[in-house]
Amino acid sequence: MARKETPKIQEVVLEAGNIYKTLNWGDVVIVKYKGNKIVVVRFLNTRNTKVTQKHQIEKGLIEDTKEKERLSEVKKKGLLRKKAADEKNKLLLKQKIEKLKEKHTKELLVLEDNYKLSVAKMKERHKSELKAMSK
Repeated sequence: MARKETPKIQEVVLEAGNIYKTLNWGDVVIVKYKGNKIVVVRFLNTRNTKVTQKHQIEKGLIEDTKEKERLSEVKKKGLLRKKAADEKNKLLLKQKIEKLKEKHTKELLVLEDNYKLSVAKMKERHKSELKAMSK
């Protein structure tokens, strides 16, 4: 039985000036070649340049590492701002709770005093009613 030859994959020819898509970082333009498989590309949306390998361009696997780092810093700053805002809100809530506790404590003390006065008045009334009945 004759052995079948597998068809050869047509090699992509990359030329300076051509634009290629990446999977996640927009389009790149080839700036120049360095050797047989090393290529310098520029990301069109950020103008960042990167040295990469030919197969990464063919598969769209190039990452804009400078933009990735910048976005990471932006995210960190955003998280730090959010954390600071959360801490400030936590402190404000704690202060509000303390004020409410203080206010309600005073109100409870007043209620307790009123209750004690009412009980004392009732006892006095009962005593006077009992005295009046015993006469």
